[in-house]
Amino acid sequence: MEGPPSDETLLVGVAERDIGALRALYERHAAGAPVRAGATTVTEQSLVLAQSGENMTGRCTIITGHPDPHAAPTSCSLTLGRIRLILLGAVIGLAWAASLRGFMMVLAGPDSTFTFTGTFGIVIATGVIVGALLGWAEHQRRTGTQYPLLILAPLLIGIIPNLAAGPDPGPIGLALLAMAGGYAVSGRGPLWARIVAGLVNLAGIAVTFLAPKPYPDLSYTTPHGAWFDTLAASLGVTLALACSIPMRRPDTSHNPAGQKPAADMPGHRPTPSASIVGEPTVHDPSTQKDIP
Repeated sequence: MEGPPSDETLLVGVAERDIGALRALYERHAAGAPVRAGATTVTEQSLVLAQSGENMTGRCTIITGHPDPHAAPTSCSLTLGRIRLILLGAVIGLAWAASLRGFMMVLAGPDSTFTFTGTFGIVIATGVIVGALLGWAEHQRRTGTQYPLLILAPLLIGIIPNLAAGPDPGPIGLALLAMAGGYAVSGRGPLWARIVAGLVNLAGIAVTFLAPKPYPDLSYTTPHGAWFDTLAASLGVTLALACSIPMRRPDTSHNPAGQKPAADMPGHRPTPSASIVGEPTVHDPSTQKDIP
């Protein structure tokens, strides 16, 4: 009594446009088990069946080795990527805000006081929120669908403290200067405007070192003052680079036409990385060509 046909036999049938062989091969490996044909293994769920109602198409692409790096990301990968970058942005924002609070303490001198409301509820919370939003902006940039409103996220650095603790132009000035620096390195917009924005930020770094300080010990000629000025300048530069994220050009490597990823389309069913859409082909990773 003969057993079920081997993967190699079914692949031969698929190459001959045998829909029954295609269905059998798909059902056998629908859970993601690798398809074996001689010395060749098709992994990463790289055999996919395209269906329309109850009708199957008669064309497939069988990818050997790794999945197509240019394949549209699935909804699962999009969700995990979004969460990862948002959390990373929040942690970086936390570290930046804590460093900023240290800078404020040195600048204020003996008059500086720490409170849970002011330190954690305003300064650090604002840094976490802005960092998370910029992490989200980086995810949107990588997936090719940006939200222009996220460009304004750094303004929260000035808005939240002013609403919570009263009018203070300092935080607003810091946010606007950083956004100008982000624009300078974003690679978008008129070159002359980016040069002007960059010169303004470079001048801001020079002013940080040369401006009069409230205490002689904070002069850039002393080790303490040089550290203080370096901290202030690095905080400004780091924020400017972060502000550039939502201003930069989106990555269209997965989405050349600027359309939404397939996982975001209505009625999309998550599938492995290959697709059955035309004539039977085998993708050779060594030559990056499809072999009929």
